[in-house]
Amino acid sequence: MDSLLLRIITLSMALIALPFIDDGLGVDALHAQQSQATALGRRSAGQRIAAAVASLTPFAVVARPEGVNKPELLPTTLVDGRRPNVIDVKVNFLTKGEQKRLDVLAAKTEKASGFKIRVLCQSYPETPGLAIKDYWKVDDKTVVLIADKGLKGTSNILNFNVGDGLADVLPTPFWTRLQGRFGTSRYWRDKGEDVAITNAVEAIAYCLQQEDGCTDPPSRDLIDAKL
Repeated sequence: MDSLLLRIITLSMALIALPFIDDGLGVDALHAQQSQATALGRRSAGQRIAAAVASLTPFAVVARPEGVNKPELLPTTLVDGRRPNVIDVKVNFLTKGEQKRLDVLAAKTEKASGFKIRVLCQSYPETPGLAIKDYWKVDDKTVVLIADKGLKGTSNILNFNVGDGLADVLPTPFWTRLQGRFGTSRYWRDKGEDVAITNAVEAIAYCLQQEDGCTDPPSRDLIDAKL
């Protein structure tokens, strides 16, 4: 009787947790080997509850997607031996011209600050996933912006993998506020995915070139004056 009651309670907890699950589950593929303290875009509280409940009960209520590793989705090295800083995996969030412009901006920022900006536009599960780490040689001075609208196409489009070396320049509040300003579904539906991504990259580039970094995303006027 006690066993049956426990199963009923556990299942009820799982059902309560379900409405809180975020569409952006698959975006964690790139983050799988990063520490919880330094990576954003982690599971919501509801997801953690649901996952914990699922591990306690024989009813497989929630299944975490497996980590993805698809190097075949990555572009080949460019003619000059360089690898692009911006990759769009068949989602067309950015035009070729926009990709080139952001690629140049990333290179300029890296030269000026020593920090690397990389942009990956994808739609999970069509993502290179973990393969991107070796491809871009992601280290503690790298921020990877992963643009993905989630499984239902309604999630915050901006997700970040942030190296430890950026903590003093761009602390956690900066990334949260950047997501809130440019990444919401309302914003990218009104302005376009390209505008959301471009504004976020330009804000990061601006702040990485400031001596004291940023806690809040800069205004458009500040960005235009600097970049």
